[in-house]
Amino acid sequence: AINHELRTPMNGILGALQVVDQDDEDSLRVAIDIISCSSSEMMTLIDDVLTYTEIQSEQIRAKPEAVCIRELLDSIHARYILLCEDKSLRLNWQISDDLASWIELDSSKFMKTLNKLLDNAVKFTSEGAVSFTLDYLGGGESGNRIVCTIEDTGEGISTDAQAHLFEAFWQRESGVSRQYSGLGIGLAISQKLVHSMGGEIAVESIVGKGCKATVSLPVTELLPVSEQPKVLVPVEPWSPILVVEDNQVNQKILQGMLKKLGYESIVASNGEEALLVMNKENPSLVLMDLQMPKMDGISCTKEIRQHGGINRDIPIIAVTANLLDAQQSSCIDAGMNGYLGKPVKLSILQEALAKFVPLEGDSHCA
Repeated sequence: AINHELRTPMNGILGALQVVDQDDEDSLRVAIDIISCSSSEMMTLIDDVLTYTEIQSEQIRAKPEAVCIRELLDSIHARYILLCEDKSLRLNWQISDDLASWIELDSSKFMKTLNKLLDNAVKFTSEGAVSFTLDYLGGGESGNRIVCTIEDTGEGISTDAQAHLFEAFWQRESGVSRQYSGLGIGLAISQKLVHSMGGEIAVESIVGKGCKATVSLPVTELLPVSEQPKVLVPVEPWSPILVVEDNQVNQKILQGMLKKLGYESIVASNGEEALLVMNKENPSLVLMDLQMPKMDGISCTKEIRQHGGINRDIPIIAVTANLLDAQQSSCIDAGMNGYLGKPVKLSILQEALAKFVPLEGDSHCA
């Protein structure tokens, strides 16, 4: 099954590249759409495998941070409105009025868990609705908690099958007649992520009437953002961004993305070269690869933080294909301000850069 799942999107990518007619705009547009969808599916599969590998190595741990929870939920809501519309499903969405604007939570693991559960709900529902409810439970012996409930009107799961739901690589159906794609590790991953955050997860189902997944997580309320200390390092859009990357293809991709976002950029092929460039130029921000010859990204960052002179406090964002928890901790410990996973998405890059640029307008979390 794993072999089949990985080969299917790759077949879409390679097949589209082979059949495209460069002189036919319609053919090119269709091929690009296929390549884009197949690439996205492939990265989801790879991400699942890497996350499961991290879980197996017992390196996964929660990293709570200040989160504008309503903004986070809005971004998830926007995605599933479109996915439900594509299948002519209703999306019911309800958030407790008692939910604080800012809470302390591991946003990455929280989002990944909700995405897995909502993906399943949409995938296994052919008609009716998918519903998401978030209740906020304040106080009590167990402290503040959020309880997320995802329900669907899909085909449901038999009692016998429910006993295997959280087993890795278990799938509802098997053989050549399989209707649904996936590796069968989504719920296993979700359970481990929830447990790492100190929470609980449960799934109930009745055949023919759908499924209900419930996630309960401990959270800590935080002060409104206006009362929190703000640490912003302004970035001038006209100042170049330094791309430190040894792979020429990745260099061109990042520079192309930055140009599209309105930024100038300069390039260094390794950490040693980056230090030399920074002594001559005045970059506003660094996009730092981690694995490079001569001097890697972690070592380069430590050198900048210790002996960088006027560039000592420059924002540095890691750009890496390895986003395991242990690697993320190494980035932060070295003095980096954040990290992006490869392949980098344009919207995610823009969001990361925006953290160091004064933004116009007020969000509803301000």
